[in-house]
Parts: sequence; structure tokens; C-alpha cells
Amino acid sequence: MSRRSQRPILEVRDLTKQYQPTGGILGEKPDPVKAVDGIDFDVYEAETIGIVGESGCGKSTAATAMIRLEEPTVGVVRYRGEDITDFDANQLKRFRRDVQMVFQDPDSSFDPRMSIGDAIAEPLIVQGMDDRDRREQIVADLLERVGLSPSDAARYPHELSGGQKQRIGLARALAVNPEIIIMDEPVSALDVSIQSEILQLIQQLQTEFGLTIIAISHDLTVIREICDRVAVMYLGELVEVGDAADLFDTPKHPYTRALLSAIPSPDPRNRGLGITLDGDVPDPGNPPSGCRFHTRCPEVIPPEDLELSQEVWRSVLHFRQRVRDGTVDLESIAQTAAIEVGMDHAAIDNLDVTDVPSSAVIDQLRRESDLPDELADETANETLEQALQQLTNGKIEMARETLSRSFTTVCERVTPSLVSQGDRTVSCHLHTPPDEDASVTQQPSTGADP
Repeated sequence: MSRRSQRPILEVRDLTKQYQPTGGILGEKPDPVKAVDGIDFDVYEAETIGIVGESGCGKSTAATAMIRLEEPTVGVVRYRGEDITDFDANQLKRFRRDVQMVFQDPDSSFDPRMSIGDAIAEPLIVQGMDDRDRREQIVADLLERVGLSPSDAARYPHELSGGQKQRIGLARALAVNPEIIIMDEPVSALDVSIQSEILQLIQQLQTEFGLTIIAISHDLTVIREICDRVAVMYLGELVEVGDAADLFDTPKHPYTRALLSAIPSPDPRNRGLGITLDGDVPDPGNPPSGCRFHTRCPEVIPPEDLELSQEVWRSVLHFRQRVRDGTVDLESIAQTAAIEVGMDHAAIDNLDVTDVPSSAVIDQLRRESDLPDELADETANETLEQALQQLTNGKIEMARETLSRSFTTVCERVTPSLVSQGDRTVSCHLHTPPDEDASVTQQPSTGADP
């Protein structure tokens, strides 16, 4: 399906979109939220490129910013060599004739008081087509092309099914004969059988009209079905971009591997739950330092002198983060430990942590944090024991310092660059060993990142 030209039809460079939250403590202005943070990618003529990632990663914001439905904060977007961020109102109007968007929720995309025919004809009116008969001919033709009847033009949105509304959305986007269509979650609200029909229709229309398509979705089965290339997005940044077939066969970034592992398998012998990502997506207003994925990454890099398995290393980092955040509930842990050692139930409600044997509290801390009884690395084991003892003695700040001093990773200190790796680009220290002296480094915060 891919028919790339020598020069991209759309070039996105350093695209950033920030939002300024309101409020703040004592009149202080909150830090801006970077929904999209400096992404670069190209789109080639007549190809379909997918942008994938979890909900809230910035996919839809990237789409609206790249066509100036929302004004980008920073960045350059070139359409056929022209920077659209410099366009005036008339130039932007002409640009919108060439680039259309199909929005995620068809129900909110249509005016319920406007007939389907009027909704499809609206872009033609905006672009200056005054000939009513010509508009009606175009509407009738488009309805047939998307698998509906010209008589449907007289109907209203509430009379249509979800699949029919999605077809109407496609028809409206095609009304001005665009070169590029951006589709935001094109089938997410549809039944599986209807999804297949819509995906086939998209491919058919692309062939008929020579369209370039940017498909945005969290559903990788959809992306696999229709896309030539894939851009994987996490917390406002691109972490991997490459040809769809190669990326699905040999994902390079741990986040891509985690996403792909969640795709249901038809093989009854392979019904695992895929790769587990610990924790929630961090706050985009306070993203982690270094690699933004390191707080959840199942392959985060340990120090060279630390001999721990990846599973244990992740547990240690997760425990360190909880201590930093102050989310270790020592009172609850002490109460559970007291029950385990058979202390008097009447006294447990008013229990102080120091009333419970420290060994029992430490054992409960280990169980709750998935920490083994003993670490294989002797030095690391002594450090962890020291921090656990400090916690049970109420010396929480000392425990934080002990853990932060000894358990650290390059993934939180150095921001990886999106660099070429053979057939694709990837942003990960596993593939591009960092030069800490040459790289821009940040000190790990005490909040958002472990």
C-alpha cells in the first residue's frame, strides 16, 4: 500500500503543545502541561501511518496541533514544503481543503438539527461552493461511495447507527477532495463486525482517491490492519517509529513490546496477560526525568555493578519510589504484621509501629513490595536492609536518602534521543548506550519518577 515519494507530503518538527493549568497554591502559577513534547515525524504521499499509545499519551492533541485546529506552542509543520504555522486565515482555509479530520466521537461531530446531507455539504459551503445542485450531486455520490443510499441525505444523526455515522464522517471528510485524512480512533466505538467493514471501506477509499491517511488509535489490531508505518507515543513523546510489519515482528522499545503483548492471541496455548506495566501513567505536568517510561519499564537498566534480576530490580525501584512519595503506609503494615505474629487484637487499633517487632514489620514490607527475603547482590542486600530498618524506626527521610543513593538507573538520569536503528528510529538506552558526559541530564525528582 505504501507509495512514498522522495519528499514527505507532511513534515512535523519539534511539535509541542502545552496547556497552562489554572489555580495554584498561594497564587503560584502551576507548571504547564506538555501534552505533546517536541515530536518529529514525516508522512509520505498515499501511505497510512498510525500513531498509537495509551489513552492520554497525546495522540489526539498531536493530530489537532499538526493541522492547527489547536495552535501548537512550538514547532514547524510543513505541508508540501510550506510551513503551515505561518499561514494566515486565507492560506489556512486552503490548507483545510487538502487536510481533513474524522473525529473520534461521531455523535459529537454532527449538529443534531442538521440533516446528513447538509452535514456532508457543509465543508463545500465553507470552501465557497454556491451551486446547490452541484453540492447535492456530490453528497449523493459520496453517500454511495461509503456504502449508503442517496436517500439517507434527508435523515438526521439520531436515526443512524454508529457504523453509519462513521461512514457519514468519512463522506464529509471526502467532500472537498482532500489529500490527507486524519482519523482519530476510527472504529473504537463500533462492534467488531462493523469495525471490519469500516476498515475495509477506509482501504477502498484510499485506493480510489489516492489518500494519505494518519490513523490515531490505542488499538494495535486496527493499526496492524491498515497501516504502512507506525509511530508509538508515550507521555507526549515518540519512542519508536518504523514500518508496521517490521515493528510488529521485532519491536525494539520496551513500551512497544508491552503494547504488542496485550494483543489477544487466537492460539489457545498462548493466553497469557502479556507484559505487566507497574503503576499508572505519570502526570504530564510533572513528567519523570530521563526516559519518561522508566517508571513503568519492565527492562529498566540497573547499575553496572549491581547483580540483580530484572524482576527484583524493578521491585526495588518500585519500593524506592513508594518511599520517596510517602505512600508506604507503615501503620497499616504494622497492624498486619501484628496480626501475623498473634498480638492482642484489642491493642491493634491503637498500635504504634515501634510496638511491633521490627523483623515482623520488615517481613510484611517485603511481602507487600514483592521484595525477596534476601537480594543476590550482597552490597545491595545490606543497603536494602538498612533502609528497611530505618523505616521501621520512623527515620523515613534517612531511608529515602539510603535508597536514592544506592539504587539508581541511567534511565532516570539521561534523556534518550530518537535515533536511527536500522529500519526505524527508537528512543531507548537499551539500543543507544548513553554518553552521560555528552547528554543532557536531569536529577531525579522526589515525586514523579522512581
